[in-house]
Amino acid sequence: MAYIRKSSYKFIKDPGDIRIGEILQTGGGRVDVGILGVPWDGATGTRPGSRAAPSKLRQMLFTSTYLGGNTFRDFGDVDAVVGAHEETWRRVAESVRTFLQEVNRLVVLGGDSTCSYSSFRGLRATEKGGLTYVMMDAHPDLREVEEGLTSGLASRWIRETDEECRMFIVGVRRRSNAPYLFENAKKLNVTVITMDDIETRGVRDIADQIADESTARAAQLSFNPDVLDPAFAPGVNSISAGGLTTREATAFMSRVSEKVKLRILDIVEYTPAYDHADITAAACAAAISAVIWPAGAPVMSGG
Repeated sequence: MAYIRKSSYKFIKDPGDIRIGEILQTGGGRVDVGILGVPWDGATGTRPGSRAAPSKLRQMLFTSTYLGGNTFRDFGDVDAVVGAHEETWRRVAESVRTFLQEVNRLVVLGGDSTCSYSSFRGLRATEKGGLTYVMMDAHPDLREVEEGLTSGLASRWIRETDEECRMFIVGVRRRSNAPYLFENAKKLNVTVITMDDIETRGVRDIADQIADESTARAAQLSFNPDVLDPAFAPGVNSISAGGLTTREATAFMSRVSEKVKLRILDIVEYTPAYDHADITAAACAAAISAVIWPAGAPVMSGG
């Protein structure tokens, strides 16, 4: 019918301005970047709603500018089981293990922080050598609880999954976390890099430290937008003042992506219901783009 067109990822009719959603592949074959959603927030203890994040993040990501050189495929969402966290995590781990065989890098759209943990299980089952896990978060997620389920245990579970993994938690606020959590980090051989450290050293130096300690290791980078100051990310599970700017976060992520063998990027604990004017969603999309197209790195080629 005249004047009717298919759904579009842009409003301005500029053929040279290509958006990521326009180049998604639907067939088989290996691609550079895979997208996998995990609509699960069964371990959220404060502000729930990150189960709605995958669809919102896709909307923001697929309307983002395509910078060339990479092929993409959207694998859909893991079929989460409400009320059955172990089965959901098993399905996530198995899906990640399967799709890592088909991509150079997998972008996992969570979900609460346990989605990062279950994704790591899939990475551990795939890679035979040493691993590095980098979590950008205001909180170290190394809690000790008497009962119940909380995503605040995610880092502890990752350490239990791989005792030899190099673990870094970047952007932690000392004033927002109980002192015993920092002692737990030392006991578990987890390197905590606080906002005070970042203020003193800068994100580039910290990224280089991580790269230097991750030679020949496959890596997973987890981005919880609460690592940002609430001015830049209001839509999160647990806000914490005094965080990174979006620019600092994307510069750090670009540097890490450029320097390490990154297999997984996951986005966790984005909570759309608490977002304002899509500020947090835009920051998450910028973070993904920074990893896919790291500053100073050549574009990736398929194959």
